[in-house]
Amino acid sequence: MESLAQQLAGDGWTLRTGGADGADTAFETGHRAAVGARNLEVYLPWNGYNGRESFEDGTIVLDPPIRHLAETTAGRLHPAWGRCGRGARALHARNVAIVRGHGLDDDVDAVVCWTHDGGATGGTGMGIRIARERDIPVFNLLSEPLQFGCM
Repeated sequence: MESLAQQLAGDGWTLRTGGADGADTAFETGHRAAVGARNLEVYLPWNGYNGRESFEDGTIVLDPPIRHLAETTAGRLHPAWGRCGRGARALHARNVAIVRGHGLDDDVDAVVCWTHDGGATGGTGMGIRIARERDIPVFNLLSEPLQFGCM
């Protein structure tokens, strides 16, 4: 993931990620190694998430009106939205923004992710469902390993 992110960043791609441990961190580490914070958008569900703050280069916390709209989208697509607490809802709103952009009006060109079963599961599942709804290609690295130079 770090190597892929380095190559994509070097080719001028923008990385949108969510500041979580695992894939988010690997992609961000690779991107920063290649180009620093240029073309980097790290969406946090709240200030202080994973020790991160919105004043860091490339880091964004959604404004309340946008967060509300993102939660509306997430609520429509989540299979058990009524059981989600405030924190889970903020995490899912963050996932909406990763795919749709800061104003929810600038979709990504593709979603590159990893889920343990290759499906739309876990927190990443929200991003996958949004992408599918909007006809955005999804490359799940578990089931569709990317070869360098394929994008």
